[in-house]
Amino acid sequence: MTIANGADNISVYTPVFRTIGGPATVVTIGVFAVGVALWCLAASWLGSHKKIIEWVERSGQWLVPGVFLVIGSSVVIESGVMGKIF
Repeated sequence: MTIANGADNISVYTPVFRTIGGPATVVTIGVFAVGVALWCLAASWLGSHKKIIEWVERSGQWLVPGVFLVIGSSVVIESGVMGKIF
């Protein structure tokens, strides 16, 4: 499922797996698979509750852009880019 999201995942995972070796790669893939399964279960559970669905339908047009703005802002701030611009 994750590999199907795009080539950017493959371009990140390939050098990491090459660097960390065989046993660590197996552990990493296992942990990642469990994490994806937990996220899918959480999404399924949350998506089956009427009140949550109603809330997302009401506020989704503002929620998604807000989340992306917060994530983007935190990446810019944490990376120190602002100090190099000014």
